[in-house]
Amino acid sequence: MSTAETKNIVVITHAAGRMGKLLALQIHEDPDLQFDTVRAVCRTEEEAYNVQCDLGGILMGSKKKKEDDDTTTTNNKPQPIPCDWLETVVVKDDNDNFESNLKKVFEDASAAVLCDASHNELVWQNDENEFCVIVPAQDEQNALSSRLLQEIEAASSSTTLDRVVLRSSMGLASDEEKKSQTMMGGEVALSGPRKAEQRLKECFDTKKGRSCVVLRLGALTDDPGMVPLVFDGSEKDALLFARYDDDSTTLHPPILSRADAARVSTHLLKKPWFGPQYCTLDCAWKIKFGRNSAGTEEAFIAASQQNLAADILTATAMKETATATAE
Repeated sequence: MSTAETKNIVVITHAAGRMGKLLALQIHEDPDLQFDTVRAVCRTEEEAYNVQCDLGGILMGSKKKKEDDDTTTTNNKPQPIPCDWLETVVVKDDNDNFESNLKKVFEDASAAVLCDASHNELVWQNDENEFCVIVPAQDEQNALSSRLLQEIEAASSSTTLDRVVLRSSMGLASDEEKKSQTMMGGEVALSGPRKAEQRLKECFDTKKGRSCVVLRLGALTDDPGMVPLVFDGSEKDALLFARYDDDSTTLHPPILSRADAARVSTHLLKKPWFGPQYCTLDCAWKIKFGRNSAGTEEAFIAASQQNLAADILTATAMKETATATAE
């Protein structure tokens, strides 16, 4: 890992995931961000290799000349093309130095996006009306949730971090029997994010100038990005409740693509920070835009014209207004 004090570093956990890779590219390509290095945290060497190949491209075979003679050796395995902006770090779960290695990941970083690997996704089977919510198996879910808690603790030990974004899930404001929680995969899908949000509150002292944003996403899809987004900061699952009424039998959760989830996460890293020091934000595609809108000119133009900062600030003011009214 880099030790250069002048480098501005952002850390992405679960960087080998589909959203993690999109996020790394969008951060690197955003002209308003000044990060010198995107540090991609992986669990295995294979994950790191895949990240390097996907983000930097590959060379199909390479030749290397031996130092002691004129012969050459050929490596037929595709080799990743080095990126000066990308740093992959492998932190294995079963390593004896797991905790210390995890802390080193964050010790010189200025920002971090904690993308747990247990988020649910929406998969359409035939058309817009036939779908299922996919969640990881229980054992895998528990393991991934445990690692995320450790990543939060490791990040909180850093003295250089001033911005943390935690990827979470809608449905956490609802009771277990509510339809809204069922739409997001039920308790098996939500127990991990719920614990992560609680640990973030416990570990981060927001009085030290570090801003924390909990980004509660709808169900994720692999559709294209640049679709207009809607936000809610009331922490009452308002976007979920807007999807159905008491007589509805179609439990269709709010959705957004991983590309747009990465887009809003990238926006939340911009400086100066325009929102509260600690806030929770629900995010999904606007209800009038569905999967058929993704990739269309109408959606692209509308998304390009959307003022994300203003919409996010308006959403985060919802809870403050409600709190003030209650008092």
